[in-house]
Amino acid sequence: MQQQYGEELEEELRTLRERLNEAEDERDQMVIQLRESRKAAEEANRRLDEAFAARKVPEIYAELNSVKRLLANTNQQLKVKEKDTESLRVEAARAKQLELKLADREAALKKLEEKSSDMKAVEAEADSQSKRRVRELEEELRNRKESEEKTFESSVALTKQLEQTKISLEEAKVENGSLREKVERFEEQSRQNGKATNVSRICFKDNASTKQTLESLRSEIQSTKESLSRTREGEKKASSKVEGLLDEISKLKNELKSASEAEENSKKAMDDLALALKEVATEMNQVKLRLDVTQAELEHWKGEAEMLTEKLKNTEDRFKELLDESRKEMEQYKNTSERLRLEAEESLLAWNGKETGFVGCIRRAEDERTAAQQENIRLAESLKAADRMVKASREENIKLRDILKQALNEASVAKEAASIARAENSQLKDDMAEKDDALKFFSREIESLRINEAAAIENITMLKRLLSEKDIKTDDKEIARKSKALSSIAADEKEHKEGTRLGKAFSFNLKDLIGYPRHKYSSDNLESKEKDHDGGDRDDDGDEDDPEKIDPLKGSIFDVMDSPGSAAHHGKKSSLAYTSDGEMTNSEDLDSLGSPHFNDLENERLHRRKRALLHRFAEIIRGRAYAEKSHH
Repeated sequence: MQQQYGEELEEELRTLRERLNEAEDERDQMVIQLRESRKAAEEANRRLDEAFAARKVPEIYAELNSVKRLLANTNQQLKVKEKDTESLRVEAARAKQLELKLADREAALKKLEEKSSDMKAVEAEADSQSKRRVRELEEELRNRKESEEKTFESSVALTKQLEQTKISLEEAKVENGSLREKVERFEEQSRQNGKATNVSRICFKDNASTKQTLESLRSEIQSTKESLSRTREGEKKASSKVEGLLDEISKLKNELKSASEAEENSKKAMDDLALALKEVATEMNQVKLRLDVTQAELEHWKGEAEMLTEKLKNTEDRFKELLDESRKEMEQYKNTSERLRLEAEESLLAWNGKETGFVGCIRRAEDERTAAQQENIRLAESLKAADRMVKASREENIKLRDILKQALNEASVAKEAASIARAENSQLKDDMAEKDDALKFFSREIESLRINEAAAIENITMLKRLLSEKDIKTDDKEIARKSKALSSIAADEKEHKEGTRLGKAFSFNLKDLIGYPRHKYSSDNLESKEKDHDGGDRDDDGDEDDPEKIDPLKGSIFDVMDSPGSAAHHGKKSSLAYTSDGEMTNSEDLDSLGSPHFNDLENERLHRRKRALLHRFAEIIRGRAYAEKSHH
């Protein structure tokens, strides 16, 4: 019997441990669900913010109002469902406590049966059994303490998780009232149960009619076991319903956390959290008190183990009353479980209808979010294209600025060149005026030279006739002719002297014109110079590359005079001597006056004089050409 009793206690301890493990697993699942709901709420908030940023203000306000209404409805529904779940949890905990109490009572009854069958053996082995019982109970207490510590740690973790679920705890305010009412009910029931236990303790003192009531107690114990099995089934159903409600609550929390007013209600949620934590702390204190009570009961069992023989007679009547009370309590529990089941089914049906509406709202929000994302992509592409256009325009502006800078530099250089050209044009105008005067003078000189040449030719013909007629005359007559010829030559030389003096007067200006520095000017400056020089009679085409305009005497007779073939004539130039006054004398002509070949010498002299004059005129024109070329 003692072995059976020990095995039953071990089985009860195993069942308690399994239930504690199941409770811890449920707690971990709740923590995971809360974390997932937190993440889903943050994602929903982010999506709503993106959707709101892409829409207009009136549409946003309309959607916010609709979301607020939906949230209010869901909040009410969640509060009701959480109340139901909390009530189911409390009832499950109470059922577990009742099971433990029934197990203790069954163990006590078994002990009483064993002791009634063999009082002597019980008295002999009472001490050993009591010691074993005490050890087992102490082990149970240790296990319970460990389980309570685990539950306390789990409650601490839940408090941390509850801080994260600020919005969900806001809805627990209304549920707390209903839960408190139910807790008060259950506390009344527990007090009744406590009174029953006190009565059972008192009943142990009465051991008068134990044998007669044992059979009735067994039947009542069987009935209580059946009721316990039924309550367990009800608990299983309630736990399944609670899981379904928890799933629905997690879905609602995920949707509620997507609202924009979650941050405003966080403070209220923290206050509610503090209240909930206080309630949890009070519950934990109550659990500790119960543990202390159980420890006191164990100590009481140690003292009662010695007095079991005396208490068997008085326990029969008392146990009957306790069994009647337990039956009444079981009937009440059955009624409450059925009522809760019906309420849970109704809440499930109502929630399914609302869940479809929430799913439709979520789909619409997702469609709008996708449309907003597409619009954002299109706007981003347009912004990129605009940036590219701006960059291209900036590069073009930079290039244009560089071109303008170059043009300004060139314009400044052109202005400087124009100022220089104006100064030189003024000088050239003066030089051209002097050259024009010189050309006019030389033209007059050439005409006079032509007249003198004609007179000289006539004098030569006359001399030829005189020489042919008077070859036989004396030397005196020859001398007279020579003197006449010299007088005519002297007259010619006087005329030539005046020309050489004028040439000497203008010789400095001609050298300056020939040796004038050569510069390049623009076509506009050249046109202005030639217009000032010619008085507007001729126009310049501005073609600076025309070789005929650069050298206008190219291909004329003046090039022939400068050619290598005319070197002999330049070599004979040494016979011409210029006096200090600028007169030109020819020693060869003076030496050859008395020769018989005077006619040939005279022609040769005239030819030389003409050639010298033409050469000098060509030099003057060449200097003008060089000057014009330098202007170009």
